[in-house]
Amino acid sequence: MMTIQTKVLYVIWDIATRIGMRRLGRCLQGTLPRQYHDSVFFLDNIEWQHDQEGSIDEQPSRQGYIALTIDDGICRTKGDRSMIHDVCELLDRYQNSKATFFVCTDYTTPEDAFILLDRGHELGNHLQKDISNYYCNLSQREFERELVQATHHLEDILSQHRLRHIGSDSNYPSDKIRWFRAPQGRMSLAMSKALKNHEMINVMGDVYCDDWAFCEAVDGKDPDVQKQIAATVADLLLRQVQPHSIAIFHMPERHFRETSLLALEKFLNGCQRRNLKCVTMSQLAEHP
Repeated sequence: MMTIQTKVLYVIWDIATRIGMRRLGRCLQGTLPRQYHDSVFFLDNIEWQHDQEGSIDEQPSRQGYIALTIDDGICRTKGDRSMIHDVCELLDRYQNSKATFFVCTDYTTPEDAFILLDRGHELGNHLQKDISNYYCNLSQREFERELVQATHHLEDILSQHRLRHIGSDSNYPSDKIRWFRAPQGRMSLAMSKALKNHEMINVMGDVYCDDWAFCEAVDGKDPDVQKQIAATVADLLLRQVQPHSIAIFHMPERHFRETSLLALEKFLNGCQRRNLKCVTMSQLAEHP
């Protein structure tokens, strides 16, 4: 059975889905233009293309492709709670799907990042930690310091990975981080200005339903309840998805948001049935 919390979440996101996620994104940009004007909600509204060389097989048009993004990785605790291999194997099973992982640098080791990069996935900047209402309340100077610190950490990982592949891959992508995601999706004017200074783009999305909250609500619960919640999350997201979409999931860990893995599997299965393939942000942005 669904709890009161998950029932409320479902009602909220069912209404949002009926209204239309892209319509809500445009409303947000219209209501707070200085904060969200340059943010990307789906790929039709992007004019900028960066210099990474990741490519979609045979370089088709974007019709039939979506960007899959996964937040809050890679694992916030040490030990055996990481599910990075589970997630990678799942993506491999469904059309060799690729994803942009918006990682928190405090939760990301070079070794774990290499696992993602070796499989053709991409890193995005989600700052240091998953902290509510913190970054959006910083001054521009304070936020810029946090942004640069996280970016340098990730770009150092990319540089290390590139050095490991010299001689084996002449088409290695750029070791610059261009994609950013605001924690909790909350952008301030200071954040917007800082991102512009560093030629980074804030990535929102049009396929989203607080999957993290649904999954946290059933942590440690009966497997049948977890399966029901996973199906609920996937159903909401599949009602929203369309070509050029940006889908948002959150990284599962053992005993924390673990149901997100099952929800992701159901979502990938639904996308496959609809001939939608998941790729990285860079892959989708490069092929108009």
